[in-house]
Amino acid sequence: MKFDIDDKIAYMDGLLKSLPYHCHVILELSERLELIENELRGTVKSPSIKNIEVAKCQSGTKTYNNNIAEIIVEESETVERLKNSERAYYEISEFLQQLREEELKLIIYYYEYNLSYEQIGNRLHMSRWTVKRNIDRVLKRI
Repeated sequence: MKFDIDDKIAYMDGLLKSLPYHCHVILELSERLELIENELRGTVKSPSIKNIEVAKCQSGTKTYNNNIAEIIVEESETVERLKNSERAYYEISEFLQQLREEELKLIIYYYEYNLSYEQIGNRLHMSRWTVKRNIDRVLKRI
């Protein structure tokens, strides 16, 4: 599949904007996989039942029910989602490592600090059009 220049810019722009999301997802899913692993190893136990009324509230809930099959399905889905976010994270990381210092500054100001082209231009003594053109040039290189 061949991308034109505008598609490349849009793709990298979207990927860079999604970096905070992917970082959050990686952390959340890694924690969930740890919990799933504990459940599958049997280290998570149901609380003891103190009386029959408490038992009524607990019966049938996922927390206290031993649903190994469901947990295994959840584990495989979680692993797949984690792989997708890790793939995006590493693609962004490889892209950023290729940049020169000046290019990296532009990308950080724009995507991490959410500064406008004009604000970046004021910091780097450039016009906003030069900032936009330079950012687009960096995104095209991929």
